Amino acid sequence: MHFSSKHFVRLAGLVVLSSVGTMFAQEAEQPATPVVEASTNCFSTFAIGTITYCVSEHGNIVRFTSPAAAPEHIRIGVIREGYAVCSSAVAGGAQQVSYDSGNVEAGWLAAVTITQPVPNALPLCITRRTTSNIELQQCFSHNANEKEVVVTMTVRNVSGLTRFNVMMDRYFDGDIAGDAGDDRYTRSADAVWGEDGQHALVLRDINGVAAPAHSTAVHTFGGFVAASCGQTSVATPTANGDFVGRLSYRFGNLVANAVRSVRVQYDKL
Repeated sequence: MHFSSKHFVRLAGLVVLSSVGTMFAQEAEQPATPVVEASTNCFSTFAIGTITYCVSEHGNIVRFTSPAAAPEHIRIGVIREGYAVCSSAVAGGAQQVSYDSGNVEAGWLAAVTITQPVPNALPLCITRRTTSNIELQQCFSHNANEKEVVVTMTVRNVSGLTRFNVMMDRYFDGDIAGDAGDDRYTRSADAVWGEDGQHALVLRDINGVAAPAHSTAVHTFGGFVAASCGQTSVATPTANGDFVGRLSYRFGNLVANAVRSVRVQYDKL
């Protein structure tokens, strides 16, 4: 039996205000006070072999530890892992952006619907709606043998009108091997990854020949813009530093009730 629950963001204003002082400077380590906001809270936790990861109530992957005895790769200092949905109300118009990078979010309606068989079990699907009435569903699964975490991201235009230049991004601030400032980031046409010594974390498109138009990018920690889709990349491979990796999809125009779906994957390269 599956259950459905609706969650309401009561602390959204507080979250935005409390994150202003940390948006442009990476903290040295995870703060001692537990984070409980819906976009950074570990709502469901999963272990697959030597990997432990957790998903927030808003569909952010806010912990990724691999191997189990090694330092954390995401839940360090300012937690940034998430997504953005962008579209225009008229052809050629300014984009309306709804985003949730973990540490900050905007552009969403309050209700979030979560379905899973029992707590901390798969399949886990999290659905929310932008203020421009595009529905985003994220369904999480993993491949235990290959130690891969898969996110199926589906957008549906529920506005009743055509939405133009629809885009969707996934991004992560990987502080590889438990610290920031000494990571080297690289990208290909289908993947972006950060490395630190023998440790690495990669975000990749796994749609194969059916993949919609997409691109990858790397940003400095301070230059990263969460409230954007398709942000331009810095040159890669990078020197050692603190970076954010991004995967961007371009769906074009979506008529009323049109649906587009993609699959992305995190693994340890």
